[in-house]
Amino acid sequence: MHFSRRQRQHRLTHVEKRAQQRGIPVKQLHLIEIHGDCYHVPGGALVFFLGYRAVARAFERFGLRLHHLVNRAIVVGADGYRRTTYACSRPRRTWRPA
Repeated sequence: MHFSRRQRQHRLTHVEKRAQQRGIPVKQLHLIEIHGDCYHVPGGALVFFLGYRAVARAFERFGLRLHHLVNRAIVVGADGYRRTTYACSRPRRTWRPA
């Protein structure tokens, strides 16, 4: 799938705006993707959810303190672009483990 430069820029600014609204530092979005649990969602996208267990696992394995990112999620489309971010207390019922 080919996106114009303007479409790519819009997607990036949308994710940055939503991350800022939800208190997620933009430079730390990749930490949610790396250490979060992966789920399939309807429409073919993936969601990376960083819950309490994932935060504890990251601390045990790597000594990372990610408590400020707990209960945050990132939606990544089938094309690999980040779509949006969520602040949610638990994975939604429609999300299926990957």
